[in-house]
Amino acid sequence: MPWNPYKKISQQPAFFANARLTPAIMFHGYNDPTFPLIDSMPFPQAVNFSPSTEPQFNSINYCINNGPFSVNDTALTPDLINGSSYNIYKILTYYSIKCELYIDCSMGHGLDDDCCLSPPDKKKNKTTQLCTVNCNYGSNFGTSASNQAGTAEYMSERITVFFQKILHQSQSSFTHNVFIDCENTSHNCGANTICDLHACNGQTIDF
Repeated sequence: MPWNPYKKISQQPAFFANARLTPAIMFHGYNDPTFPLIDSMPFPQAVNFSPSTEPQFNSINYCINNGPFSVNDTALTPDLINGSSYNIYKILTYYSIKCELYIDCSMGHGLDDDCCLSPPDKKKNKTTQLCTVNCNYGSNFGTSASNQAGTAEYMSERITVFFQKILHQSQSSFTHNVFIDCENTSHNCGANTICDLHACNGQTIDF
């Protein structure tokens, strides 16, 4: 997404204010190196285009009201920002669009590999297929899930309940919408679980 409109959320009439912003539920690993959750991670979210390189990307007008969106003429300054779940959350909440963000503090890009059933603390070596590699399944978003199937079931349940609340316009159910290593046990159109943790690995996340 364009860098300037994201950094200045209150000055976005040309890009986000005219967009069709829809409710969203998101699951993200704090240690994701492919799509970093926040810009302070080791891998920056900024994307730079150099006006002197080929092919040149100058501006675009498609699908943007009151456009065009144009990159600046300085190669050293960012033009785009990686649209992580955290970025999308900040934009949607600014415009009062319903959303939920689930963060697992130990997860990277995708769920952990499943551990072997016997012994339970090992996972299969992808080359030898032997259970020799130390395994500690942790990408469960604060639930008791011990494998990918358990985490997938939890995610499916949260998605189902989220959109059930959206369809029934259950406004009070979204008082709490950030869940960091904390299980949300709400069901039907009931209020979300209160999860007060706003940090991962000792690093506070600004919401």
